[in-house]
Amino acid sequence: MESARIQEAIAAVTRDFPFPSITAKHGDAYRNVADVVTRYVRDGGRILDFGAGAGDKVAVAARLGYSCVAADDLGDDWHNFGDNRTRILDFLNRNGVEFVVTDESMPWPFPGESFDMVMAHDVLEHLHDSPRVLLNLLVGSLKPGGHLLITVPNAANLRKRMDLLRGRTNLPRFEVYFWSHPRWRGHVREYVAGDLRELCANMGLICSELSHRDQMLHKTRGLLRPIFLGLSRIVPSFKDTVQLVARKPVDWKPVPPAEAQRLARIQQTVSHYQYVAEPTSPPQH
Repeated sequence: MESARIQEAIAAVTRDFPFPSITAKHGDAYRNVADVVTRYVRDGGRILDFGAGAGDKVAVAARLGYSCVAADDLGDDWHNFGDNRTRILDFLNRNGVEFVVTDESMPWPFPGESFDMVMAHDVLEHLHDSPRVLLNLLVGSLKPGGHLLITVPNAANLRKRMDLLRGRTNLPRFEVYFWSHPRWRGHVREYVAGDLRELCANMGLICSELSHRDQMLHKTRGLLRPIFLGLSRIVPSFKDTVQLVARKPVDWKPVPPAEAQRLARIQQTVSHYQYVAEPTSPPQH
């Protein structure tokens, strides 16, 4: 059962956030964030929310008494419509959240080993390239023993499985993709739980928990919602979100690019062609 402290924090953010249509959708996400940070971060600990968007999730953590930083480029169209950007920054300031503008063209603004937790909610699926470079930066900013919290849409959730069975796409609407300008900012590669398990291992992190969560129930309406919830209790991989909490070991080092031979062998697993030279046996005398 939620503590009164968590309920009060969520209620305060919901009342104060200037975009009620978003808070109406994110209640489950707020509860998940509050649950994780209160279990893994010491009271008053320092938290970075990378790709924070309008900052409503990290504001919940700030209301719980944590020292919070929100990082984003605020480059979505709606962020800059009318006075929305000012309303976002004013909201973060009122809730005690420091805001830092981040951009691919700018140097990484955070010192190493300075946060107790780094969060990235619904970020990785937007990356056009490997997440390794960004993850090196995020994990590098964690204190040894600190935790990385990642949430991503579940590419195998029940709603998407049903769409595919009906011949519909499980990707964003084509019209939105077709008319995007100047660069597509939507989903590029969605994840399943096994992907995050591999991500954790490849990054040299220690998996604290890997779970399926309900964070987008607003997309399942009417009589379908109780059916969806019932089925996802039986088969958790039907849920809409995958969540990873991973701990940074004391001896963690940034992960370098794969060596050419190893990369070729990895790529060969998805290719029909044998283009890696196999070692030959020494001649027999």
